[in-house]
Amino acid sequence: MKAQLTGNTYKKGLTRRATTEGMATLEILIAFAVLILCISAVIMVAFGNQSVAVDSQINSEAISKAQKMLEDARASSRGNWDKVVSFSQSDNFYTEDLEIGNVDDFIKSVSSKVSWQIDGRIHNVELSSMFTDWKNASTQGACADTAENTWANPSIAGLVNLGITGPATGVDVKDGIAYVTADGDGTAPDFFVIDVVSNPPQILHTLDTGPGLVGIRVSGDYAYVANTSSSNQLQVIDLNSLTKKIYKLPGSTNGNTSSIYYYNHKVYLGTATSAIAEFHIIDVGDISDIHEIGTFELGLKVNNIYVSNGYAFLATPDNNEELKILDVRNPAHIELLPGFDAPGSNGNGEGLARKNNKIFLGRALGNIELYVLDINNMENGALTSQNIDSSIKAMATMGNLVFLATTDTTKEFQVWKLSGGSSSFSFTSSLDLTGKATSIDCEGQTMYVTIEDPTNGLNIISSN
Repeated sequence: MKAQLTGNTYKKGLTRRATTEGMATLEILIAFAVLILCISAVIMVAFGNQSVAVDSQINSEAISKAQKMLEDARASSRGNWDKVVSFSQSDNFYTEDLEIGNVDDFIKSVSSKVSWQIDGRIHNVELSSMFTDWKNASTQGACADTAENTWANPSIAGLVNLGITGPATGVDVKDGIAYVTADGDGTAPDFFVIDVVSNPPQILHTLDTGPGLVGIRVSGDYAYVANTSSSNQLQVIDLNSLTKKIYKLPGSTNGNTSSIYYYNHKVYLGTATSAIAEFHIIDVGDISDIHEIGTFELGLKVNNIYVSNGYAFLATPDNNEELKILDVRNPAHIELLPGFDAPGSNGNGEGLARKNNKIFLGRALGNIELYVLDINNMENGALTSQNIDSSIKAMATMGNLVFLATTDTTKEFQVWKLSGGSSSFSFTSSLDLTGKATSIDCEGQTMYVTIEDPTNGLNIISSN
């Protein structure tokens, strides 16, 4: 009986020992599992931190590259506004893209983007900014950005009698002073400085430049005028002293000037058909050293010029392409780009204007005279057009309104509204002036129109 009890006790001891040893083994295994998990977690955290550090370094480097692209473009814009253009480049890891959008003549939208690929995923950083060509903008008068009034009832706020017999041909208004040109006979004034703020307007100064003038652009202290003479096509008038400097186109024996535009220290001059080129780029950055830096042979007259962001838009009498476009970013190598051929064989290109990415073309009487095109999609044709029933000599824009200087004998001044996402024009108002309109300009909310009748050579028009 005792031996049996001892055996049971022994068996129980063995069972207890086995259980205890099993639990110890299990604890050891659990401890190893926890240790392995801890080590794995440490390793993962370590490698994760390394990965985060690498990603952070790559991202910081990409941001630095994007910032450098912006600053390089900004610095370049100060030296040559027209040559700031979009580009894309890549190395073995990063791809850099600079995208330039032309908001208007003096404002560019700029976006710098740097992208890279890791494990099949594309990452990128992007920075944006707006550049302003404030130096040139400060020398140019301009229409208001928006039309504060509907222009449903425009009225003549002032008239200026030029006291000559020839027609007024051009006007440029800066800081309340209108600079007006006229086509004369060489014996009467053809250049006028007029205070348009005083009531009534007052002629402050006049000047006789020669045979007559066909157009004007003013910048800073100088007026750049196109003369009808074939020997002094460009004249630069110092507005402080009213002295002038004459420049003759090299090699010209004929080909009177027909149009003029100033932009970024350069004069763009158009002539009638001549033995030399009809389009000229003249550097006037140093008045003591005026010189030609580029020409282009068109074989036809240049009726009007508008230049913006390295491109020249020309209104011409070519029935197959009334609007011609030249890439003038490199004046020494001007390139002809595809232009616009208005439907129908009648109606020369005459008036030009721009608003943001829209270019407006006005034609001589015949078929449809008014067109608006997207500068970035010229190949798609006109966004919309409108029959005016008169020739459009010049145009100006304000907000979604376009102002026309026309040859209509009862509606020389017309206002049209561009609406429907640039899909249609609607007539707003008109004025009957005493002669056919020849040019138009605006400053703020006021329009200035010259007409052929010199007794009312300059018309000052308000919105009500």
